[in-house]
Amino acid sequence: MKITLEDIDPSGRDSEQKEEGSVDVKEVLPQDLGAMEDSRFQWRKMKGKPFSEKLSYFFAYYGIATAAVIVGILLLVSLIRTFLSQKEYGFYAMLVNSAGISSEAVESDFASYASIDTEKYDCVIDTSARLSLNGMGGESDLSTSTKIVANVQSGDLDFLALDSENFKTYAMTEIFMDLRNVLSKEELRSYEGLIYYVDRAEIDKQNNSDAAAVAALDDTEIPTEAERLEDLKKHLDPSGMVTPIPVGILLDDFSVIRNIPAYPDSHPVGGFTVNSKKTAVSTAFLRYLDDGQTDPDKIRYQY
Repeated sequence: MKITLEDIDPSGRDSEQKEEGSVDVKEVLPQDLGAMEDSRFQWRKMKGKPFSEKLSYFFAYYGIATAAVIVGILLLVSLIRTFLSQKEYGFYAMLVNSAGISSEAVESDFASYASIDTEKYDCVIDTSARLSLNGMGGESDLSTSTKIVANVQSGDLDFLALDSENFKTYAMTEIFMDLRNVLSKEELRSYEGLIYYVDRAEIDKQNNSDAAAVAALDDTEIPTEAERLEDLKKHLDPSGMVTPIPVGILLDDFSVIRNIPAYPDSHPVGGFTVNSKKTAVSTAFLRYLDDGQTDPDKIRYQY
């Protein structure tokens, strides 16, 4: 016997009450639904929204559950790593949406450059992770965002580079260190004009808005190259910000990135992730990317 939605009384009333006035499923308000139906209703509202909105909604709506799951995953991963390899991370970076770089080759080359003892430590540089610009990447987006959040929380991830649009999304969630706490004044001066800022006032404004307000935004279009460039310029100029915080460095003209080329259709920005204890190695990686001595053919992915 086939049962349709029309045969089900969504209000939970008995059949006698239903005869007095049946309820159309489409007319049931969200507050009348059970927990599972309400959750599905909320997710339907988010369909087609930009990834930044989905990320904000996800942590607002599922924050406690997500934290519990992440902690469980990290404990399991830690136990597996301890059992299988006994190795700790000597360095862990993600170059999200990069192209043309072989993970194995760049890991080996940088380990040699930074004198990382790979007999004792793992050097991991993930060049396979992908994130879409509009949150429509499905499982790929979910996998990458989960990996980023989990490894930032555990303190394993040291350096994260993304295209400027996605970098802004994560920078607004405060996962990047203030560069003033990592780089010397001389190093900061050497990157003048390339430093990416976020405004503390804008972060506070976002944090004070509830999930419903975020979900109400309607901009689902992928920004054009001109729009992305204009937004990037705003973040490279702190003069219009209330409380600017330097959190990233534009990598467009870094020799390794440029010569591969690793981001041919976007503008990559890299930053040091909070909770990392290996900032000295991360700064060495930043120098490595712009050393000028690195042979791109050594680390280029061979198709």
